[in-house]
Amino acid sequence: MEKVIFVGVKHFEFFSNELLGSIDIVILTDYISIVPLSLQPRSQIILIKREYDPVSLTYSLRVDDCIKALHPHIDQNQNVRVFCNQESDLIVAENIRLHFQLYSHITGSFDRFRNKDLMKTIVKNKGLRVPNFITFDKSCLPKYHVIQKKLGETSIAKPLSSVGSRAISKIENEQDYEAFIRDNYAMLEHFEIEEFIDGTLYQYDFAIRNGDILYSTVSQYSCPLALLQKGYTFASIKVKNPSWEYNTISTFGRKCAQALSANNGCFHMEVFISANQSEIVFLEIAARSPGVLTVPAYVNWDGFNMYDAELMIQANLSSMPETPSNWVSSPSFLVIIPKMDGVVKEIRQPTTLGLFDIDWKIKPDDKIDGTQTNIDNAGTALVICNTEDEARIDFKHITENYTPVIYY
Repeated sequence: MEKVIFVGVKHFEFFSNELLGSIDIVILTDYISIVPLSLQPRSQIILIKREYDPVSLTYSLRVDDCIKALHPHIDQNQNVRVFCNQESDLIVAENIRLHFQLYSHITGSFDRFRNKDLMKTIVKNKGLRVPNFITFDKSCLPKYHVIQKKLGETSIAKPLSSVGSRAISKIENEQDYEAFIRDNYAMLEHFEIEEFIDGTLYQYDFAIRNGDILYSTVSQYSCPLALLQKGYTFASIKVKNPSWEYNTISTFGRKCAQALSANNGCFHMEVFISANQSEIVFLEIAARSPGVLTVPAYVNWDGFNMYDAELMIQANLSSMPETPSNWVSSPSFLVIIPKMDGVVKEIRQPTTLGLFDIDWKIKPDDKIDGTQTNIDNAGTALVICNTEDEARIDFKHITENYTPVIYY
């Protein structure tokens, strides 16, 4: 039986029980409550503290503590693998593999899936469109007119290696630029500023093994995730297949994946189609499956479990997930409800054709602060429908006509 070390993994309920039951599990985590009660008796759970990483603006498991704690569990004569699909711990997992000389599904430097400038440079060098961008050198900061000339009237400043729309600033004038420099001066070398793309944002998610795509799909965002912090309800739904958007993004996404040598694992890519549909633009890629409730939405809609596939690829297991013979498609999509500054007066449920299955994190009379990242939200929902038409009607209603929370 293969031993698999899970590094900072959440949502164990997304994996199939059959797969988890077929491996010997070691879990590195900061909270035992993340591990389901049913899994705890048959897993070796090691509690590791997290530390703040100012570069990624997230908390990661302490890699030295992980390595020290794992020594008794690493037998060179045993088939040991490391699994991670959480952005904040991907580098921790790769450092564990390197230290113990364990199998890695990623060949070459992991930086191309973390550093946004590097990934855009690689894609651009293959002749594919990316946003124009500028990196920072504190000894010689670019003047605002230089930014404006190279990137246009509007630009976006963001961390090079963060996640969840942390610390993103929209630059529309010189005052915005000066405020961004002032607020982030100590860490400017870890930021970039890029061209603002006026268009619709999509995600291209795929599972690939040794260069062969096992599963891929395209979903449309209701808005860029950064607008969640402005109070917009966010949702993501699969694009109609076949359609011009689906075919265009799939073709472009595969070219970007080839440019980055994304040959093994699950990947989450974001691309824009410009407002006039004249061009498609690569934004970024993550070497993991998509987050929040996207994976169960895909399972419901397509019958393919990206969590299972990702585990099987990273653990180098011979089999791949199969769709159950009794599976019936239930078109589903993800919804994230933002928080706003204030006191909660009322929480409202939308009127939907499908099931609106939500986990509320707030309640009436709570005094709350506004959303800062996509995981800092008022609630996450999976909308489960009987037909694709119902799903698209519910998506439009929830993102355009639904007011989820009333504040005093």
